[in-house]
Amino acid sequence: MNDDKRARMSAMISYIQAEYLMKYGMEMDEWSAINFAEIREHFTAMRKELNVNLLESKKLQQTFKGSISSVNFASDKQSFLHGLGVSIPYAVCVLVLGFLCYYYLSTFKMYQGISRYVKDLKNIESYQDLVREGNIRTQNGVEFLILKPAKPAGNTFGRVYEFDGKRKEVHVPLRRLK
Repeated sequence: MNDDKRARMSAMISYIQAEYLMKYGMEMDEWSAINFAEIREHFTAMRKELNVNLLESKKLQQTFKGSISSVNFASDKQSFLHGLGVSIPYAVCVLVLGFLCYYYLSTFKMYQGISRYVKDLKNIESYQDLVREGNIRTQNGVEFLILKPAKPAGNTFGRVYEFDGKRKEVHVPLRRLK
């Protein structure tokens, strides 16, 4: 195998020397011929790779020719409107999704705030009528809940009070338990 390769190289070197002698009329030394042989060998390998790449490029070009359609416009305005028509549905979708996310997050935070408030005030249901029916007055920058003494006949929830003198407490009727 090694002898076969040497024989091929020797024949190639002789061929290069003869070719150079015919073309330029001068003899070429052996080292120059060896360099030319090496260069020729590398160029042959590169040429093969280039041909393979060119064939592959042509195949890809053929596949793209059928799938790409060019669009030509008469004016810049037409091309702008076409681009707008292509991209507007996506932009609207993104905008709507953005608004929905904002609305969801804002209502979720508000819900968390209300939920935290209700957890902190466990008796909030008892105070609903007082908050709804209560009369508030502002004096000197302070808000007061205005209550009147209760009549023995009936209780108006959130508007009247009863004073327990023994305990020195004010009782405000909030709601009737069922």
